[in-house]
Amino acid sequence: MDAANGAKHITPLQNMTLQFGDKVHEIFFHAAEARLLEMMDAARNSDEQWQLMQLSRELRKHKASMLARFKLSLSEGFTLFRKGELGGKDTSKEDMSRDLSLLADDDLEQDIAISSIARRADTRFSEELFGLLQRLAVLRGGKKLPDDGNPLGANQFAAALQAELQLLKLNIRFTVLFFRVFEKALLENLGDLYKQANDYLKQQGVLPNLRFGVGLSKPKPASSTVKKDTADAGVPAEEAAKGEQAEADIVPHPARIELTKRVEMETLQNPAFQQSLAAERQLYADISKLQQGAADTSVSPSSDSRSPAMRPQYFSQPAFSGQSNAAAVCSPSEVVKALSQVSTQEHAEALDYIAVPSAMTVEQYQNVTQQMKQHLGDDKSIAEDDARIIDLVGMIFEYMLGDEQLPDAVKAVLSYLHTPYLKVAFLERKLFEKPEHSSRQLLDCLADAGMRWVNTDGDSQFKVFPKIKSVIRRVLTDFHNDTSLFDELLLEMREFNQKVSHSVEVMERRAREKAEGEERLREVKRRVLREVRRSMDGHELPAHIIVLLLHPWSDYLTFTLLRYGDDSNQWHEGVDTIGEIIWSVQEKADLNERNRLAFVQESLLQRVQAGLETIAHDQVKSNRLLEALSKSQMLVLQNLIAEPASQEQRAQMEAEVSADLEEVVIDASSLSMEEINILDTLSHIPVGTWLEFDHLQDSDKVRLRIAWFNQQTSNFMLVDRGGKKVAMKSSLEIAQMILGSQARILVESGKPFFERALESILSRLKTIMAH
Repeated sequence: MDAANGAKHITPLQNMTLQFGDKVHEIFFHAAEARLLEMMDAARNSDEQWQLMQLSRELRKHKASMLARFKLSLSEGFTLFRKGELGGKDTSKEDMSRDLSLLADDDLEQDIAISSIARRADTRFSEELFGLLQRLAVLRGGKKLPDDGNPLGANQFAAALQAELQLLKLNIRFTVLFFRVFEKALLENLGDLYKQANDYLKQQGVLPNLRFGVGLSKPKPASSTVKKDTADAGVPAEEAAKGEQAEADIVPHPARIELTKRVEMETLQNPAFQQSLAAERQLYADISKLQQGAADTSVSPSSDSRSPAMRPQYFSQPAFSGQSNAAAVCSPSEVVKALSQVSTQEHAEALDYIAVPSAMTVEQYQNVTQQMKQHLGDDKSIAEDDARIIDLVGMIFEYMLGDEQLPDAVKAVLSYLHTPYLKVAFLERKLFEKPEHSSRQLLDCLADAGMRWVNTDGDSQFKVFPKIKSVIRRVLTDFHNDTSLFDELLLEMREFNQKVSHSVEVMERRAREKAEGEERLREVKRRVLREVRRSMDGHELPAHIIVLLLHPWSDYLTFTLLRYGDDSNQWHEGVDTIGEIIWSVQEKADLNERNRLAFVQESLLQRVQAGLETIAHDQVKSNRLLEALSKSQMLVLQNLIAEPASQEQRAQMEAEVSADLEEVVIDASSLSMEEINILDTLSHIPVGTWLEFDHLQDSDKVRLRIAWFNQQTSNFMLVDRGGKKVAMKSSLEIAQMILGSQARILVESGKPFFERALESILSRLKTIMAH
């Protein structure tokens, strides 16, 4: 079918899309009003309640205009589709320097929300979209659609919502809230639109026999492994079968399986992950051996109280060491069911309403396990292998609470993932053998974002901390038994991190270029000042001549040196002019000298005037200085001189100019051996190293990164987590602060969170087993 014949089907598709838009928009409005009402009831004070009430009124007031804007945006998508211009824009490397403002932070949050809705719809409706996209391509003459080129796509609806919400001028909190409400309304009904569109196109003869198929290799059954594990653990055969049946009921959609494969393949093929993945596999193997060794020695008979029999079998879950001798050992699926009964609602609400919630404690981790055991019942015990999994998850999250590389605010919110990750460990029995698993990669991704861009108090540019909280909240509220949610969230978080990383790089590059320019300007000004002082030394000069040379003429020389360099005629002529100005106002007893002055006076004044005009010096001030210079020269021609400035006046004028230009010269003879050693360390410290200051610029516990080092001045440019310049510090200042225990160099391993955690756990177990 050619494009001309296909075009006649676009209008019916647009009409059904707009009709669907009416329906989903009405559902969204009712759900949004209901959510606002719930929030009013839960409001903590009257101000918040009043704000919510006003928003509800605004929503009702603008309902008609919002719907019109929503539908207009959808129609514009079809217009672009007809022209072949819908989608295809690459935003992966988009310059996000615009994100330097709060408004741009909000735009970033909305962009991520739109991408999230689109990705979730692509996963949920993969079969319907497969057919629809093929048929839409036929309407365009067989041209393949770009990923965002579907006029019926979820991203078009999300973008239409973004357009209409602009009418309300919301802050980001309520914008994200409405996106969540809209997402639920859209995804619950979008399948109907896709079915209707596919049915229409099939009836019109557009690929009527198209079939959806996903090439999948049949998963290798794990029943034999499960039976062996459960038999070894003392699980009756019928219980094992029951557990297998429960797990078999969870049948992932083929597209979700493909998404999982894609995410794992991306991780495995990324060179940045290769070394860490291999290290994590070996670490887990070593930990498993020590856990098994602890289990073996904990039951070995011994009369010696100092023998290995006294070692604990479980390290984060001591309660397991005294498990009951229940006849029945529960299956993994029963553990999952029991964990599902442990509520995480309180943590989800904390993420919504508390800026920086409190972290879970080790005791609370252990309490989760106690609740799980209560739900299992007294007649059931947990198999030793399963208990060791719970113990390992506990140790990982214990390590998290003490990880010095993570800001406290990030530790707090990440701690809420303890219970969901326990579930993942039982749903994915090979979780710890697969470092490429999306749940593990997501935890690394969240921790990396927090470590790089969030301050201890939760403050962050580009809304990084709110993003981390929103992802964790999604896990707490949306994760039940389908681990493919982690695939989706991992892709979303990686995309977010890439954009933030690019933005930070842009900011840091600009800050570095600006600092380099400022340092270069300062060095040039120092050189100019040296030239001027050298020329003035030994000469008594009037105050106005000193002002002329130290200010506008020095500015002209600075401009000339920066633009033309010190080999240029302009530079040499400008330096020579200093000597000529000084000579022209000095006493001249010799008539020939006075005649010479009379001859060059006009050309000299013109040269000075041209220089001042070059730098656009204030016209009134220039005229005054030129007039004063001319009068001083006229006095010399009369064998007189203008009154020179006093030594005190001259010293003050020179000090004012040189105040910001003085170089810090380190006198090695006055340094202690400790200072010399630290200065040597700092001279070799790589760019990118983090420093922590106890107090800096009215802030406590500040972490800054070295973004640039000036070899000539030994000055460091320090930037914050967002790449913004915070301070320029000399190496001597930093050395003295380190010696005074007011600052320290932070050593970061560069390893992902999971690898650091496993290394710490292995070291911990080795220490315990050695005693």
